Amino acid sequence: MNTFTGCRTLFYKRALLLLAASGMAFAAAAQHQHQETANPSAISAQQLRQLLAGPAGAPGSATSVFASNDSSRATSPRYEQPADGPGRATDAGTPAPAATPATAGRNALRVDLANMVFENAVNYDLFTPKPWALPVLLSYERQLGKRTSAGLEVLLNGGNSEQRRGGGGLQLRYYAVPSRRVSALAGFYVAPTVSYRKIGFQDERILAGKPYATVRAAGAGVYGGWQAGTRPNAHGRRLILDVAVGAMHWVPTSTTFNGEAAVPNTYDYRWTRTRTALDARIGLGVQF
Repeated sequence: MNTFTGCRTLFYKRALLLLAASGMAFAAAAQHQHQETANPSAISAQQLRQLLAGPAGAPGSATSVFASNDSSRATSPRYEQPADGPGRATDAGTPAPAATPATAGRNALRVDLANMVFENAVNYDLFTPKPWALPVLLSYERQLGKRTSAGLEVLLNGGNSEQRRGGGGLQLRYYAVPSRRVSALAGFYVAPTVSYRKIGFQDERILAGKPYATVRAAGAGVYGGWQAGTRPNAHGRRLILDVAVGAMHWVPTSTTFNGEAAVPNTYDYRWTRTRTALDARIGLGVQF
């Protein structure tokens, strides 16, 4: 009986020693796991063997280790931003580049070059020097619908050294074949037009200092043309080129002679009669 009691006492002592040794080993493993920063989510093979070899009376040890491992993962800097997560707040503040609009604006402003070149070519004479003229024909166009627009034109200092023209006009355009790349105010068009002109004929030999005849005329006609240009920029603006030819029918509304009447078969005589004349436009401008 005493022998059995002694053996039991010895077994209890050894069990207590084994339990104490397992607790010390567990504490050392937990401290080592807390200090490890290279890979906080990993458990070494040695620690796993120590946990599995531990006493059966400590069922919550493995759970506490994994719980502490999860807490270190939550506070670790490596897990603050996943690789496939959304961008950081600092990246969201970077402005995106402005998108280029698909079409240009609804307005166009042009200056005509055909009158500048043609009128001076007619005025030029190899044997009789004459001053150069600077006719300015400005036109403004405004888009109304998908294929329609309305425009105004103003003529200043038109003509040449022998006659000066001024006036204005109204034009409606229908883009029969609009541009696919830039839909607004681009493509082939037809344009009915009404205009007004005031023409003053000058000749220092007839009457010095002022026109010797003044004609006012109203006209109506139609133009056919093509308008195109560069791609629109980020602000919806682009350079445009407008080329058109047409015919105008002119009817004089009044004629005033300050010196002498116009001689038949002369340029000023033709303006005093109803007539039909060809006309052309080469406009360069900006669409906005």
